[in-house]
Amino acid sequence: MSYRPEFGGAALAQVYGLPSDAFDALVIRILELVDQPWDATVAPPGDDPAFRWAVFGDGRGLVSFY
Repeated sequence: MSYRPEFGGAALAQVYGLPSDAFDALVIRILELVDQPWDATVAPPGDDPAFRWAVFGDGRGLVSFY
């Protein structure tokens, strides 16, 4: 299966506002998650295991995805 990252809505606006080092850390983490999406935590309340979150930038940022 192949995955493709896509930013939408408010997330897209937030990405444009990131400092360059935070943006780079986010891109690196997203590329990791494209290969291994299960390397993220199921978001609470945990009803849908496809909705997950992961940290990036040495724990200074959070990305959630479906």
